[in-house]
Amino acid sequence: MRRFVVWSLAFASSLASARPAPADDLTGADRLLCVTIEVTACTEDHSCHAESPEELNVPRFMEVDLVSQVLATTEASGENRQTRVEHLRRDDGLIVLQGMEQARAFSIMIAETSGNLTAAVTREDLGVVVFGACTPVPAAGGSED
Repeated sequence: MRRFVVWSLAFASSLASARPAPADDLTGADRLLCVTIEVTACTEDHSCHAESPEELNVPRFMEVDLVSQVLATTEASGENRQTRVEHLRRDDGLIVLQGMEQARAFSIMIAETSGNLTAAVTREDLGVVVFGACTPVPAAGGSED
């Protein structure tokens, strides 16, 4: 687990670099680690504004298990949150995940060739759009290169 935490921190710091990182190809990956980059909230009065993920209780990092169809916060976050995905579809280079929990509906689209993530989370009177990036989680016991 320590290796995963170190890997997660290295991934996060790579996102902060001044030049764009090369795209991560997720084709065929079963487990992903996604990071929240930008969050915008819109209310029913048509006002929209950028928010920090913490202000809207959006996890900074999310593990996506496509086989088990579960979204979960990372162990390092200490949040211990997970949500079942009710609908998963992989088609034409896109991964689409949808579901509902605690009066919130979510729809997430991830581009397999770039790792780019776009998500919408809605509840009564509030819509949240999240932009992020995903990378494959290395298989357990795989090489560390």
